[in-house]
Amino acid sequence: LPLATVLIGVVEYEEAPRVILTRRSENLKKHSGQVAFPGGKVDDTDPSPLDAVLRETEEEIGLTSGYIDIAGYLQTFETGSGFMVLPVVGYVRPGFELKINTEEVADVFEVPLNFLMNRENHNIKRSFAQISQNTRRNAPNMMLPVRHGIIGPKLTIP
Repeated sequence: LPLATVLIGVVEYEEAPRVILTRRSENLKKHSGQVAFPGGKVDDTDPSPLDAVLRETEEEIGLTSGYIDIAGYLQTFETGSGFMVLPVVGYVRPGFELKINTEEVADVFEVPLNFLMNRENHNIKRSFAQISQNTRRNAPNMMLPVRHGIIGPKLTIP
């Protein structure tokens, strides 16, 4: 399967951390209008998956690597659309300015980390049931590392 990377960007605001998400452009042939983490396919020209996620993040939303401290990687997982995805956890320093590539991204927004981590806010959509049992079993536990008081069992340090 082709490898893709996504950035789970945790913005470290003083009041509370927030996670960066995008809404994909309606013009895209695949996954249009979906909410997603910044990222994409690892190209042959990318020296590493880390370089790919930093390149894709800057291309999509203009967030440069100078604002991102990489914490580590979560376990890879297969998607229903035929990719092996490597989630990369990065802490983002506030003060960045975004430049949205409207060809790929319709909107960028942040969600409080505590909202995302609260299981009462999780909802499995009907289409998720169509994904193979193996894919569901291998999907990562989206726990984040100890830095925010949440232990991530599958985090590896680069």
